[in-house]
Amino acid sequence: MSKIKDETITGAKWRILQKFTMQPLQMIYGIILARLITTNEMGVLALAGIFFAIAGTLKDAGIGQALIRKQYETEEDINTVFWFNIASNAVFGGAFYLAAPWIADIFNEPALIWLTRISAIMMFVTSSAGVHWTLYTKRKDFKTPAIIGTITTMIGMPITVYLAYTGWSYWSIVISGIVTNLLGLIIVWIISPWKPRFIFSWTSFKEFFAFGSRLAVSGLLDTGYSNIHSFIIGSFYSTASLGLYNRGAQLAMVPVSTVSGILGQITYPILASIQDDETRLINAYRKYIKVSSLGIFFAVISLAALAEPFVRSPILCPQLDHPTRLCST
Repeated sequence: MSKIKDETITGAKWRILQKFTMQPLQMIYGIILARLITTNEMGVLALAGIFFAIAGTLKDAGIGQALIRKQYETEEDINTVFWFNIASNAVFGGAFYLAAPWIADIFNEPALIWLTRISAIMMFVTSSAGVHWTLYTKRKDFKTPAIIGTITTMIGMPITVYLAYTGWSYWSIVISGIVTNLLGLIIVWIISPWKPRFIFSWTSFKEFFAFGSRLAVSGLLDTGYSNIHSFIIGSFYSTASLGLYNRGAQLAMVPVSTVSGILGQITYPILASIQDDETRLINAYRKYIKVSSLGIFFAVISLAALAEPFVRSPILCPQLDHPTRLCST
């Protein structure tokens, strides 16, 4: 159990360092963007995000997680996952690209056409680095992704603010996302010791898909539940209302996403490495649940108690009644 504890502490150290380095900066930039981007514009982004949240859940059918779970992967296994990622993202990206006018018609938002198409293209492009990130997680190298993530985010945030200030509205967030994703992709391709080869094994694919498809279905149910509110609000109310709801929901989820984000990527590869020892696996999982539940419970209760004074703070919202601007982080 001491090895599990040491690996968890080492991984958490880098994730916590990344979170606590970036969280204050993201809050400051969030306050600035709240005064530069209208609720209607944020609502349009939230609408596009609904469909790509679903695509993100299905795009690799969970076989990336299956690769992490496998104790002794072969070169055939890794390349099979890589090429399946490329193919599945091409299919989903192409489908969303073609469906963009239909998606825009559903919500009566013409801006969704090119937002959806650009996001679809980026979904395909960034899939070429998916296996590289998976291998870092599998090998419990949490330091490298944390450093890359910090670097790209620090570059992306001032780009977002500058573009928003010069009138690019929601495109400032889209363009910044393109820059940071491409930068992260280039860095990981340069420094990663693994490079793809033209290998595909149907045996490996069947093995991974049998396990990963179950994760994909579970993830789809969770994604659908998480986004159904946004879909309903976007369908029956204004995009400005959706923008306000989306920003409030994101703020409420900060404690949960922070704790789960730190532990989620760390615990899965660690637990996968002891999957053959059921007693040890159950005990370790119970400890993770207790630790994460305690932190999340305390954080969400504190946020609920301080929600009104926090949102109405003159620092965050000097003009709370302004009808078009966001007033939260």
